[in-house]
Amino acid sequence: MVSTKNKIHWLLIITLALFVSYAVFLTPGSASGEIKVILDDQELTFSVMPEIVESRALVPMREIFESLGASVSWDQP
Repeated sequence: MVSTKNKIHWLLIITLALFVSYAVFLTPGSASGEIKVILDDQELTFSVMPEIVESRALVPMREIFESLGASVSWDQP
């Protein structure tokens, strides 16, 4: 027979585990839900905001390359 003290102990453990799981797995990368990209201690801004798709971060590379001094161009076919 399980004592009331053991039941409360296990209930607290399960509750704590659920809160930790929620905090780790279900919350976005930042409090506001936006993705921040920092390069050389400067936060980059993007014309198209980065997003998470299927657990992968999709980030527009043009702004990153231009911040590094690269020239980016596009030739229409």
